[in-house]
Amino acid sequence: MRRSKMTVLVLAVGLLVSCGSDTPVSREAEAEEGTNLSPPAVDVDVDMVCPAIVNPGIVVEIRDAITDAPLADSASAVVTDGDFRAGLTPAQPTAPGVPFSRRDGAYERPGQYDLRVTREGYRTWQRSGIEVDSDRCGVRTVTILVLLEPDPSGVRNQ
Repeated sequence: MRRSKMTVLVLAVGLLVSCGSDTPVSREAEAEEGTNLSPPAVDVDVDMVCPAIVNPGIVVEIRDAITDAPLADSASAVVTDGDFRAGLTPAQPTAPGVPFSRRDGAYERPGQYDLRVTREGYRTWQRSGIEVDSDRCGVRTVTILVLLEPDPSGVRNQ
């Protein structure tokens, strides 16, 4: 873990311009003007800490292209990257009783993915070259909206 030393330097400079008046400026007047109220300079050591969570590389929101109804609960979503292959699992809905609209996976795994989404009664949806990058705290999640189009034949297109 990298440590960085950050020096916080705060200068408090009070400048009084009397413009020909010998009347002293009160503390209340200083506060109104925002002068000379800063704390002294301090040195602070800051540890760069990453959150202790595991992030998905890919989140897929799956909806009906016509009705916008969520379809993730009964759809299948698979990502591949070379020899790596994984099914995306249903993500928790945003509130109780809300249908699943998302699937996620490829946790903390950067790579270049191909995605295939299928559901009975809908045309298969595919995309290649989905790039998942990472930084020092883990992957940067890529979110993809998939709008499945109904298959007029009523059978999943393989």
